[in-house]
Amino acid sequence: MDRNAGSEAIDRRAQNQKLREAKEAAQKAEADGDLNRALALWSGLVESAPHFLPAVVGVIRTQRALGQWSEALVAARKALATWPDKPALLRHAAQLAKQAGAHSDALQFARALAELEPENPVPLRLELMSLFSLGNYEELEGKIESALKKHPSDTALRHVYILLKRVTSPSSGDITRRAQWFHESPADRVFYSFYLDGLHGTGRLEQARAAQELHEHARQKTEKLQDLEAFRARLNAPPEPKKQDAVFFKRIRQFLCPPGVPDDEFMRGMVWGAAANRLSMQCFMDLPAEAEHMEGLFVPPDLGAVRAALNKGKGCLLVASHNGPTAAASWYLERQFERFRRIGNRGNLMLARRPENAWEPEAHKSILIGAKPRAELRAVIKALKENDVLALACDGSQVGSAVEVAFLDGTLRLWDMPARLAVKHGVPTFWCQPYWQGESIALEIQEIAPNTASPDADVAVMEWARSFASKLERHLRRSPRNYTYPRDFWARAMGSSPGSD
Repeated sequence: MDRNAGSEAIDRRAQNQKLREAKEAAQKAEADGDLNRALALWSGLVESAPHFLPAVVGVIRTQRALGQWSEALVAARKALATWPDKPALLRHAAQLAKQAGAHSDALQFARALAELEPENPVPLRLELMSLFSLGNYEELEGKIESALKKHPSDTALRHVYILLKRVTSPSSGDITRRAQWFHESPADRVFYSFYLDGLHGTGRLEQARAAQELHEHARQKTEKLQDLEAFRARLNAPPEPKKQDAVFFKRIRQFLCPPGVPDDEFMRGMVWGAAANRLSMQCFMDLPAEAEHMEGLFVPPDLGAVRAALNKGKGCLLVASHNGPTAAASWYLERQFERFRRIGNRGNLMLARRPENAWEPEAHKSILIGAKPRAELRAVIKALKENDVLALACDGSQVGSAVEVAFLDGTLRLWDMPARLAVKHGVPTFWCQPYWQGESIALEIQEIAPNTASPDADVAVMEWARSFASKLERHLRRSPRNYTYPRDFWARAMGSSPGSD
């Protein structure tokens, strides 16, 4: 009896040692950025030890990192049937459901997680963002107040509140709260913009000027670009990527690196592009008055097709793809067209810069939409007049109306509203993509003409979307320096990766 017990103990120790070794091997592969090998190791560990929770979580985590969202969500749901009260599983499930657009499921998972971790603001933020994505503003308005009382200094919760107010009461009210948040963090652009909108909405122009001075003074304390030469010098000295960025770069390289280009050369280009994207944003925040010098950053684009469309008296839409140095392109185009406005969602860089002279509430008005296209946006485009130029960000992650098209080796979700407006109202639409040409910013502008003669509007919209995705894929393959997109874009773009369904 004692010998059997001793033998079982030895076997358990040996088994535990094998589990530890397999776990460490999978963790090392993950840390090295070899996500396919890490997934294989975690999956093998789950097969040999199906009730070993770290391996189950490892499979879900690496599938998510590889962009295999549907597989990861299925694995998370299956694991929750066995471990319904494990915070790590609920957190992954909530975030995956949110990424997949299953906002009702994300809300359910977030609420279950909040019950397990009542003092953790993360599940609370997931719950509130799910309510926002579902358009349940009334319930959100009640919950956000209690959330802010519980976590009064949580910046992310404050940003959720600002999202809500920009949809429900975009330009007035809450002046005391707006002022408090701004004065606590005067260099924060989100709080500054929120406070400024409130001041403009209530006609407090003197306070708006004072807020601008304080904001600029606070930003001076950070490292600020003083001239164009400093900008160019920093372009050619990009910082080393963070560890998580390096892992992601390796994944992107699998999709974009053309044959014959050395890995290290391609990686250097991606690092340069990512740093240049952030730097171009800072450049156009720090040096807005140096117009005569900033013009020299641009390769003069051919705007003939746009002007020809304007001459027809319809106005036109310039559709930009996600991020990139789009803020810079917007700054430039605003100086080329007399009537230029920017329209976009909450993460759109094209809306980040408010013109220096925009003290009057309606001057150079930019329109910020919420989670779903708003009636005022339709009204603006329907009322397009001669010489009106509207620039939109075509980002399907933030809006409800979208289509999926083939992209790279997977699919891409695109906001279809520009196409539907073009089909319905005959508004000319143009692909407008900035890219780096050496140390200068070039602009690719091409008309995307939907088949307005088609009797089926959905077919015309899909043709438009496929043309958009084709132009975007060609743009990305032009140079590794064109890697200027945020992480969530790449996760969506690679959501149906090779080897996945």
